[in-house]
Amino acid sequence: QSFVIQADWRDGTFSNGNTFGFYTGVPDNDGSPAYLGTVQLRADSVLLRVDEGTVPSGMSFGGQLGNQTIPGTFHEDTWYQFRMEVISMPDRIDFNLGVYDVTTLELLASYSVSDTVNPVVETGQVGFRVGSNSTGFTDIDNFRISPIPEPGTLLMLGLAIACGSLRRRPID
Repeated sequence: QSFVIQADWRDGTFSNGNTFGFYTGVPDNDGSPAYLGTVQLRADSVLLRVDEGTVPSGMSFGGQLGNQTIPGTFHEDTWYQFRMEVISMPDRIDFNLGVYDVTTLELLASYSVSDTVNPVVETGQVGFRVGSNSTGFTDIDNFRISPIPEPGTLLMLGLAIACGSLRRRPID
């Protein structure tokens, strides 16, 4: 159940509190686990954050797994790509967040964190979140979800290609 969620987005104005992010699972009152990865751009930095919880409490989303503010230069009304990799392991879930330049796909900022306490990803539920404290605009384009093949699948594919490339040679 490992996958990547990504989208291109731009903010018309940077305001303290403007965020864009992805849900993995939709929290509800039945105790289903969910995660939220968010990005908040400022002119001189970006804040990347991952929250987890079973039910959102008020305006927040359960508890915070971690966050990091990364220095950089960002511009209002400019397209960026936000990616969140969710890598499900037997004993943990790894989250890799990244902000990329849309044109060059250069990685501008990244943050990784793991959940080892309650590592469960629900299937079939993903989404995006936009939070705004300003009168500006947020545009979203190219929203997509891609599976990450399990390591065993890649190993079998590699072996199949290797075996297919072997040829029988006649014995002289």
